[in-house]
Amino acid sequence: MRSIDAGPGMKIYFVLALAILLNAGANILIKIAMQKSPILIEQGTVFSSLLQAVKNPWLLLGVSCFGLALVAYSAVLSKINLSIAYPVMTGAGFLIVFIVSALYLKEQLTHQHIMGALLILAGVWLLAGRN
Repeated sequence: MRSIDAGPGMKIYFVLALAILLNAGANILIKIAMQKSPILIEQGTVFSSLLQAVKNPWLLLGVSCFGLALVAYSAVLSKINLSIAYPVMTGAGFLIVFIVSALYLKEQLTHQHIMGALLILAGVWLLAGRN
């Protein structure tokens, strides 16, 4: 039986999807961190705010996801045009954050939000289909 090799082209799209999920996940985790333990920087308390941030596991996980997303996205940029990778990365990431914000974080969405998300989805689809 012959195996199907996806080739290097398909692998880079998997890495792009991973970068998108990590980036969106980082934003969501940092939002959760700030809901559980907001960091307030007031005059003269930068050190205590930094110490508070380092003790927040949700924040540390979010920052770690940003770092991993950067590594994955850098690999993507070595193979895909920036003019395609960046809009897909930001647009798809926006849509993930949009959905999680509504369903999990219970943020209110308006008809304008939904229409904007649909337009972004259409743009991502058009850009991704070009390559």
